[in-house]
Amino acid sequence: MQTPDAVRVALPQIVAILAPDRPDIMALLDLVLDDPESYVDAYPDSDYLCNDEGDLARRGLLEMLDGTEFEFDSSLIAHFDWRADVETIHEGIASLSSCPATMTWDWLLEFATATREHPDDSVGIAGDFLEETGNRCLQLGVALVSVDDGDSYHVGFCPATEAEHVISLFATAGYENPRIRRA
Repeated sequence: MQTPDAVRVALPQIVAILAPDRPDIMALLDLVLDDPESYVDAYPDSDYLCNDEGDLARRGLLEMLDGTEFEFDSSLIAHFDWRADVETIHEGIASLSSCPATMTWDWLLEFATATREHPDDSVGIAGDFLEETGNRCLQLGVALVSVDDGDSYHVGFCPATEAEHVISLFATAGYENPRIRRA
């Protein structure tokens, strides 16, 4: 089975926006798109190995942007469970190389304290935190974007001027529920 054309077109454009200075990621993406068998042979421990080449490429890109599997020095997206606490999410996104350097987190303690006071409402905490973070990022000219992966999120930053386009590309490539995080 070949990778669908829409995926082949959209994924390199996503890399160009989220990882413009990362030829290593583009090279890995080219490998998974052009020679999926070699990609699987090279990375047999991947969390996302599957039989569908379009899905392999989509999932592989998330792993590439995360960087952990490939031992990259920095990550461009964070991955966490929807039940993650505010501190875990903050730690993940603040450590991203694309996180705005001018982002302030002086509001974090108050937000985290308020969520601890309502533990029965844990379902919406991750989403609420991402939306609050997204609002603050937009004021800095940066967008927080996410795609869902079952019961978890993959989130990263991009220029606000590119956000609608990158969300459209994620949708074209077949990612689940791509969106700009904002209230």
